[in-house]
Amino acid sequence: MKVAIVYPEVYDLARFKEKRKEFPPFGILYLAAMLEKKGIEIKLFKAFSRKTIFDFQDFDAVAFSIPSSATYNLIKKVRFNSIYSDNTMVMVGGVHPSFYPEQTLFDIKPHVVGVGPGEETILELLNEQKKRRFSKINGICYLEGSLPHKTPVRNLLQNIDSLPFPARHLLKDSDVIMTDRLSNTNLKMAHIMFSRGCPFSCRFCAVFQKKTSVSLGRKYKSRITKSN
Repeated sequence: MKVAIVYPEVYDLARFKEKRKEFPPFGILYLAAMLEKKGIEIKLFKAFSRKTIFDFQDFDAVAFSIPSSATYNLIKKVRFNSIYSDNTMVMVGGVHPSFYPEQTLFDIKPHVVGVGPGEETILELLNEQKKRRFSKINGICYLEGSLPHKTPVRNLLQNIDSLPFPARHLLKDSDVIMTDRLSNTNLKMAHIMFSRGCPFSCRFCAVFQKKTSVSLGRKYKSRITKSN
């Protein structure tokens, strides 16, 4: 099986005009690592304003990542400008779709929207790539007839040590290693993730909003094993 994962070029919003990158796209790197562990062939596609057309005809599935509302329209352009085979399954996930799955379903028109963390969800979805029977998969939204249907919320992964390390080897070094983090130096630096979740209740944070049906993780979880 061949799977394409599409993610947007994202710059630090505080220094957007300088085109300063902040973090590598950890979300899709963890997804890619999970899929590679299962022997699935992965290719990453970076979308930006001058690159919104891709040929996905050789792929069994395409997963679009929408990490924020700032990249929503960019991914929407890529979705409708690109080329697919008749059997290609289209999936969408990320923070924005998790909070607005129905809107994403109607706007982007994928076969399915992932709600919440996707490492386990994407594996179950790919098992249904041919038959498209999604009703028993938790943490998704899809159309039943003309109406959106949301399955039960997927339980958060409690042991993040069970996750493989992110597939950084699929990106260029310039997307992972940065040299502009310490003033007046060219010291090479790279980001790692030691934990997930947050124990705090900041009112400006989307995770704190209890009116949503999505839990992105109030419980703090840390890795115990060594990171690469």
